[in-house]
Amino acid sequence: SNDSNNFQQIRNNAKGMETLTKYASAMTVAVTNAAMSKIGDNGNQCNDDGTTRVVSVSYSEKIINVQTDSENATSHSISAPTSNTIDEHKISQQRQELDVAHKASMLQQQLWSEFQSLPSHEKSTTLGKAKKTHHEFLEKVANTPPGRDRVLLMQSMDGEMQKLLVIYKLWCSQTSGEE
Repeated sequence: SNDSNNFQQIRNNAKGMETLTKYASAMTVAVTNAAMSKIGDNGNQCNDDGTTRVVSVSYSEKIINVQTDSENATSHSISAPTSNTIDEHKISQQRQELDVAHKASMLQQQLWSEFQSLPSHEKSTTLGKAKKTHHEFLEKVANTPPGRDRVLLMQSMDGEMQKLLVIYKLWCSQTSGEE
């Protein structure tokens, strides 16, 4: 009860509340700056092991009303994100994911159409290359440790290799449905 009386005395003292508010803000800024200084100045957002590191920190605090002598309240705050902005962010992210999925689907359809339009002997040759590429890729993945090396392996695939892997995947999905 004595602690609550002390708190009430501080809340009723405008200078005390203003000092506490400034102190809280200064501490928040200091902690944020300390956290940011460890990040460094380079623009690379990835660590050597393929993980992403934090490059930005934002914070929020409650609104603090400070009573002045004339009983007019002044507010000191940095507003927290509202649930609407969080929902909008989720919806925006979902929309981006759907756009990417749609583009991937369109690209797969285009590759499959090109493959289907090839003459029979070219189809067989392409399918043979695709199957060989698929098995070689699976072997490389199996022999590559998870983490940075595997990410580098995925990033090192050229366009032709990616195309052959997609064609083989689509061919497998088409033929498994017919059996």
